[in-house]
Amino acid sequence: MERAVKNMIEVLETYPNLKDWMIKWEPEKDKGYLWSNSIEVETLSKLVEPYGDGHSGASFAVCCRIVKERLM
Repeated sequence: MERAVKNMIEVLETYPNLKDWMIKWEPEKDKGYLWSNSIEVETLSKLVEPYGDGHSGASFAVCCRIVKERLM
């Protein structure tokens, strides 16, 4: 997971607007990151895919939570 977190942070550092969004946005309580319809979540997912971290929906959501905590 640590590698996946570092990769996601690298992506966010490359896309400052996405990083700002990640810091400010809170997913809906009944959806979280996993079931969110946010275009930013979809964009982030596509940007980290080439790193080959092999995220499931759940691991992506956990990674997002860890990254957000570290960025704040």
